[in-house]
Amino acid sequence: MGLHGQSIGKYGSLTLLAYPFLILFYYLALREIKQKKFMGVMNWEQGVTAGITIAIIVSISTIVTQIFMHYILSPDFFENIIQYHLSHKLIDTYEKAASYFNFKNFLMLSAFGALSQGTIISAILSWLLKKQGRLFKSSKK
Repeated sequence: MGLHGQSIGKYGSLTLLAYPFLILFYYLALREIKQKKFMGVMNWEQGVTAGITIAIIVSISTIVTQIFMHYILSPDFFENIIQYHLSHKLIDTYEKAASYFNFKNFLMLSAFGALSQGTIISAILSWLLKKQGRLFKSSKK
């Protein structure tokens, strides 16, 4: 049923819809850190360091989420996605599909994906949020 059953073919493309919310989450968190921890003046390195800290927390929570999703919420997910890929001839053997679509692989992909994507998003947002002291001050002396 649903995204982990009949509509499992849409799983990959629909999960991409989470990216705008992920970027918004990092933006709001980094903006908050900039205002509260750095009193409104944050350089790129401080932003990236804060973002990597957030990415580590997100990565750890992703592991917990994957355990919940695959063992409690949708225990047939891997078998369903394997069967989908085989029936649509996206992968030619069950062994190949099972070697990619399994809990260990998804756990590693989600944890390292969250860490790397969070780091990249943080680096970009930190560059956009950084504030140079003189750039925004009045030029009058």
